[in-house]
Amino acid sequence: MRALLHACAIGVLLFTSTGCFEKTAPFALSELRDAPAHLKKQRLEFQGIIHPDLAGVHEWKKSASSASKTGGGVKRSRWKYVIPVTDSDWKKGEPVSLWITFSSFREDVTSEIRALKAALSRGSVVALHRDFPDREMGVLRGTSAWQHAVANAESRHGIKSRPRAPIVSWKP
Repeated sequence: MRALLHACAIGVLLFTSTGCFEKTAPFALSELRDAPAHLKKQRLEFQGIIHPDLAGVHEWKKSASSASKTGGGVKRSRWKYVIPVTDSDWKKGEPVSLWITFSSFREDVTSEIRALKAALSRGSVVALHRDFPDREMGVLRGTSAWQHAVANAESRHGIKSRPRAPIVSWKP
């Protein structure tokens, strides 16, 4: 037993000393058009214009984790939103190079949109890269909620995503 504890302690020491717990520095995008070239970066820092009028959404029901929260097994709706982020000279006929996503238990996300606009107007936003880098080009990008939301935005608004456009997560 003592040898097992010793081995575990060495494993934890090696894990922490290699920097596995450290936050990676964000990769600063100089232009959003370049975002698809940086799929493997975990955190992206960027500036841009959001287009909430071109947002996509995916709704699903999420089970309550405990009966006391919602009254015994009631499923609550949850929404995943994606919003195109573009350079200032982007035109609607051009593909979207970066999407920002967030979740909500409310359908009305006016306050979240306002907060995102404010954050971008103050400068750069750092977001965690959420999309799978191994997705197929030209097909629905898997089964995640944010990927379905991108497909929703494309079909509802007649816009197109670059096949490898990163989808980054932002917390309002």
